[in-house]
Amino acid sequence: MNEMIPRRMGVDVSLETKMLSEELTDKQKKYKQIMEILSESTEPMSDREIARAMKQKGYIGYEERNAAAPRVTELIKDGFIEAVGKKLDSVTDRMVRVVQIRDTES
Repeated sequence: MNEMIPRRMGVDVSLETKMLSEELTDKQKKYKQIMEILSESTEPMSDREIARAMKQKGYIGYEERNAAAPRVTELIKDGFIEAVGKKLDSVTDRMVRVVQIRDTES
């Protein structure tokens, strides 16, 4: 369906679409995929690089930074991975975070 659905009065469309998307996302599955990708990497990775690896492994059907970024942020917040630096993103020409699995022995 490609036709627009009009906004209902009093409904925050952005919040509504975010909630619908959250319902369809299997967060635990994405967490495992991201952790697997980071565990296989010898270098810290950006969100875009993680998304690219997810696409290459067939975990997602498109290469989009936002396929990984929210889950990466949650994994940082939960202490499983950490931002360890930044590097220049080749698409946006901006500095972005790079992450790796948190060293639990420190």
